[in-house]
Amino acid sequence: MRKCFAMVFIALMVAGFMVIAGCGDEGGGEISVNQPVEEGIVGTFESSDDLEITFDADGTFTTDAWGVDGEGTYWTERSTEGVEVMLNFEDGAKETLSVAISNGEVTAVLDSDGNQFTKK
Repeated sequence: MRKCFAMVFIALMVAGFMVIAGCGDEGGGEISVNQPVEEGIVGTFESSDDLEITFDADGTFTTDAWGVDGEGTYWTERSTEGVEVMLNFEDGAKETLSVAISNGEVTAVLDSDGNQFTKK
């Protein structure tokens, strides 16, 4: 009886470890979010230098980052790097931002220079 109890206990411990460690995940490393990134990106993001990027639900943005007061359109894309926000400024300039997700929520975006803009 003790041997049976010990085997069941060990099997449960292994199964629990696999769940915690994520073994057996067939999702291919997908990002888990509680809401679509397109909705989570909406709002204002601020850098440590008090520069801001504001994403509106209609696919437009305004910003004072990168030394310009600019506006334009944006969209999100999934890539091998994760989720990115593509910015298309009215003057034709383009910028790509990486999306940071924590606890299933969009928490920040990062530009190609590594500057972080944290969601307010």
